[in-house]
Amino acid sequence: MYEVQCAVCHGKDGEGLKQADGKFIYPPVWGDQSFNIGAGMARTYTAAAFVKRNMPIGMHEKFPLGQGGLSDQESVDVSTYFSRQPRPDFPDKGKDWPKGGKPVDARY
Repeated sequence: MYEVQCAVCHGKDGEGLKQADGKFIYPPVWGDQSFNIGAGMARTYTAAAFVKRNMPIGMHEKFPLGQGGLSDQESVDVSTYFSRQPRPDFPDKGKDWPKGGKPVDARY
């Protein structure tokens, strides 16, 4: 699913797509320059909701060429895939959920 629906913009290895000046056109979804393990997008279900509503960008229902998009299950599947790839650590993770209640989809 990632290769077919996401790699064209986010790269075969999740590295993102840059313009000539080095600025990202499409952000990396894993690797050293991606969001860290504490980011909302590192949580599978948070990412799946975003992906379902916004990706792939050319398929979004609000775009002129909108022709659907990913199903609920496809959104979860692709989010599970990229959210489990290597990414930067989150140094303050020890301060999260001090009273318990860690979400089931949290990376740490």
